[in-house]
Amino acid sequence: MSSASTQPEVSIAKGFLVRLLIVAPVAVAVSWAIAGDRGLWSSLYGLALVAVNFAIMMLFFREGAKFGMTGLMAAAFISLLVGLGVLTAAIIPVARASWMDLVVFGLVVILGHLAAVVIEARRVSGRLGDDGLAPWRLVR
Repeated sequence: MSSASTQPEVSIAKGFLVRLLIVAPVAVAVSWAIAGDRGLWSSLYGLALVAVNFAIMMLFFREGAKFGMTGLMAAAFISLLVGLGVLTAAIIPVARASWMDLVVFGLVVILGHLAAVVIEARRVSGRLGDDGLAPWRLVR
């Protein structure tokens, strides 16, 4: 079996983290512009939790891939449940903190996940076919 650094599922999960770093400065700046310091701290906390969620996903994917496609699918489902549990456990103690803006936090967590997934899916989908077709281009 290939080393952990060359496994495709680990590469994809690391790609999520890289894409999150691309999206993070924009999210923090917009959050700060809209909600001030509360938005800034809430977005930083949200982005940190998104990064933790992707790291959890990477660990589960790496272990699940050892058991084939079924293991990988089970790992994806379990990592989703564990990630949601981590997000819930991380927000409950700080939900009423003076620096927390729950709307900004929620938007950053949701949009951070979606943006990283969409960007990574576009990158991966361009490599799936051997025919050189890019699925996001219109066929004439």
